[in-house]
Amino acid sequence: MFEVEARRLVELLSRLPADALSPMANIGSGTLRHRRVDNPWIECVLIDGLKAKGIEVIHVDPRDGEGIDVKADLSDDAGVNAIRARCPRAVLCTNVLEHVADLKGFCAALARLVDPGGYLIVTVFRPRPEEIAALFPAFTPLVLEVQDTESYWYKLRQRPWLILRQILRAPFPFLGFTKWKRSMSKLYWLFAPYQQSIFIGIKAS
Repeated sequence: MFEVEARRLVELLSRLPADALSPMANIGSGTLRHRRVDNPWIECVLIDGLKAKGIEVIHVDPRDGEGIDVKADLSDDAGVNAIRARCPRAVLCTNVLEHVADLKGFCAALARLVDPGGYLIVTVFRPRPEEIAALFPAFTPLVLEVQDTESYWYKLRQRPWLILRQILRAPFPFLGFTKWKRSMSKLYWLFAPYQQSIFIGIKAS
């Protein structure tokens, strides 16, 4: 998650009644260190911003770790039920869909987490907002937008050694073309801003 993304989410969610969003399940939350140290704007901008508006946030991740409230994997019913047991009125899923192997299955599980009238908030680099909406037919879209975020250079300023991956992989596409192509694509985004799709929907009755 980028800082500009976190600020935009707080802005968008401020337009909705806080009591309709609380409690909110944060899917793929990562540990407290991930949110506060590695990507501090997640905690100090997004999570603290939501809490300031009276929204309780439940951090959900398939791993154990400090700052994870519910250990649950959405690939099985037990994980879905463990989250539903906390009665979330809203589900937040940021920058997760692009890493999921079974996209349709994962989205179906996400849709089961809230009852009719509940909210779903999704951000992802791919696909476009309209394509995200198509993955959640039970939800009426309230927000469909593309947000410009920081470029790859933003990450390199924090961890400049990452560019070594692209430099070392550049001469060797034959060792794995798919990974090589993905790695080289980051050079395009070195100064061009990433574009983040944002979807917010409400589950139909």
